[in-house]
Amino acid sequence: MVKIAICDDEEYFREKIESIIKNKLGENTCTVDVFEDGRYLLQKETQLAEYDIVFLDIKMQDVGGMEIARKIRQVSPSCVLIFVTSYIDFAVVGYRLDIFRYVLKEEMEEMIPEALQGAIERIRLKRVRREYNFIEGSKCVNLESVMLIESQGHKLIFYIETEYGITSKYHLYGKLDSLQKELEPYLFARIHRGYLVNYRYIEVIKNYVLRLKDGVELPISKDRFPDVRQWYYEIRGGRR
Repeated sequence: MVKIAICDDEEYFREKIESIIKNKLGENTCTVDVFEDGRYLLQKETQLAEYDIVFLDIKMQDVGGMEIARKIRQVSPSCVLIFVTSYIDFAVVGYRLDIFRYVLKEEMEEMIPEALQGAIERIRLKRVRREYNFIEGSKCVNLESVMLIESQGHKLIFYIETEYGITSKYHLYGKLDSLQKELEPYLFARIHRGYLVNYRYIEVIKNYVLRLKDGVELPISKDRFPDVRQWYYEIRGGRR
């Protein structure tokens, strides 16, 4: 069961979003809590971490969507946050809060089902774990926490984000080609013969360079660039 919250100060949009969600997922597969004011959502402090997906309007009269998103991130780093808005000027700030998708209100009918499909895939990814026999020792890895896999000779280097936001490195004997086939269904992309990258950690793609959210820049092969860029923007909802 997927637990979803909607927060918008306009009744029409609250009801519309809820209707689209239930039509897409079905009432037997999700629960939807609706809030007309950000303050009421934040009062559910003990329950915030229980939501899998939260739909937020950015501009509301009392508490804005950005402030709510920050509060949610403090208690739930893995919650899928989706802004449903008439404004697209907050994308840069949104990257810092790991906003999954921006949905324009005038295109909700088309964009919310697409966003939901991607959100459900991401939730599934959170629950996917793989055990790897690293040189450092066997470890069960949550795939969502794998930022990047780098190939160096006959070894692979896993860059894994810990729950404290620290990046740890683990080494494994193997080839990137085999891992690519295993991880592509979980939003990983081969950007270069030496790199396999998790979509969640990408900040921007520009001029054959991919920048991660920690500021690290990686080259994208010229022959892979069109496919990587298309893949990235499709996941983001087709917005460039």
